[in-house]
Amino acid sequence: MKVMSQFVKMIVLILLSILAVLCIINSFAGHFTPDTSVYLLHTRTFTETLDRFTLSHDLKGILICFFLAPAVLLFGASMPAAALTHMMVILIGCGCMFALVYSHVGRLGAFTLVLLTICTAYSSVLWGGNARPEDFAFGLISIVLLGAARGSSRWLFTAGICAACCLFLKTTLVMSPVALLLAGCILPDVLNNSEWSGTKSRMRHIGGKLLACLLGFGLATLIVLTWITLFDSPAGFYRQCIEWPAEYRDPSFPGIFDLCKSATLFNRVHLDILLIVAVLGLVRGYMNNYRRLITLCCVLIVSEYYRIAFEGSQWPYSLIICLTPMMIGSSLLFTDRQMPALPRFLRVIPPLLCLVPIILITFFSEAQAFNYRVVQHMASPYEYLADKMREYGYRQGDSVLIAGVDFSIILLLEAPRPYPVFAFNYSLISDAERDALLQHYTQHIPTWVVRENPRLQLKGMQVLGGRDDAYHVVVAADEKFLQNQLIISPGDTISPILPNSAFYKNMLDAGSYQIWHIQKSIN
Repeated sequence: MKVMSQFVKMIVLILLSILAVLCIINSFAGHFTPDTSVYLLHTRTFTETLDRFTLSHDLKGILICFFLAPAVLLFGASMPAAALTHMMVILIGCGCMFALVYSHVGRLGAFTLVLLTICTAYSSVLWGGNARPEDFAFGLISIVLLGAARGSSRWLFTAGICAACCLFLKTTLVMSPVALLLAGCILPDVLNNSEWSGTKSRMRHIGGKLLACLLGFGLATLIVLTWITLFDSPAGFYRQCIEWPAEYRDPSFPGIFDLCKSATLFNRVHLDILLIVAVLGLVRGYMNNYRRLITLCCVLIVSEYYRIAFEGSQWPYSLIICLTPMMIGSSLLFTDRQMPALPRFLRVIPPLLCLVPIILITFFSEAQAFNYRVVQHMASPYEYLADKMREYGYRQGDSVLIAGVDFSIILLLEAPRPYPVFAFNYSLISDAERDALLQHYTQHIPTWVVRENPRLQLKGMQVLGGRDDAYHVVVAADEKFLQNQLIISPGDTISPILPNSAFYKNMLDAGSYQIWHIQKSIN
């Protein structure tokens, strides 16, 4: 029986290890997703000019550029740069989780949970494998959770730094780390009243911990704001990261509908069962005196749930930060201090069983991605279109307007940076910003326009997978369907931000994707 148990352990570890390595390899060889293309474009500008808020317009913070910059300097604004940075933050987050759980599930069990987390974080179910703010926050908030659990002044100082970093990734991401810091400073004395006999000594102890958090948070904030003041634009930071999101996002407390809508997100990405088991495990662990860690995990789950409802987000990647507390909670389901002989590895069975649907989906999608991208070297639609633009006369330095949400063609062609405000934000910006945008393209008519229309079918192109899936590749392209010599006449527009006087020829019509080249302009 013992030999069989060891055999099963090894099989599980080997399979999860293979899948984790496959996910990481595919992230380096993968296609650009819209979000990744935007962040890499910002970072390319940042590495060239040290500017983020003047030459790029986005509600995400400057820390994305800070984190991506070393890899972009090394590999250029490419998927390997994004994949390397993403891999580092995921491994940091998993390392913190390992430190939190190995004492009650054992080293082998903790390593299994790490592999499960990697496979889930990279899964196409969560739109994983991309360097989004939530991915960076996964690593940072895991450090905050570990620091709050350890409770020493050094750990809390470090956690305060990480909390400030979350603020400068995306403003709303600061909610959870701040909640964790407050809980980490106050709860130990509340949960263990016998440790401190006097109220004054208890308050001094709590005050010292809060001071350590504030020092770390303040130091990181001071450094980032000083950088923005010296090299960038404080007004641009306030406008884009604080004022602008509040203009089109309802900042009120989420209602019942918003809270229920967020619950459906867990169901849609197959994490609902894991959440339920995690809650049961947290209750079980609390009864067995894992109160400090359990309380912090509860705080993190609740604060993240609130953040998702506050943002009104229905994007799967929003749930990645919840993975750590859910993994910890579900692994405590079989915890019983009255049964110390219970094999600790058995405690990873609940999260393992809960994640079977995601693991199976991930295995098949990643295997196909590896075959398409690494073995067969198949191109993504935008890689194919970039090659076609070169055939149709694209010259280095030609301006390209993206009338959509994917900017990978600019990176693939190494085209000049576009106007800071993107076309897809046209309806979200102020009247003054909209007028400046229209004036710019009236005076600087783009040479090429790449337009997206998702409602049209791809004519002559067979595309497998979606742009946020593990793979997104072109299998075949029928040239007789792709070329179309249509001319846009005066009064018609390809995009609302283009001047009516521009004449464009449709060089390539692939249904959802169209490439237009300027022929002449009428004054």
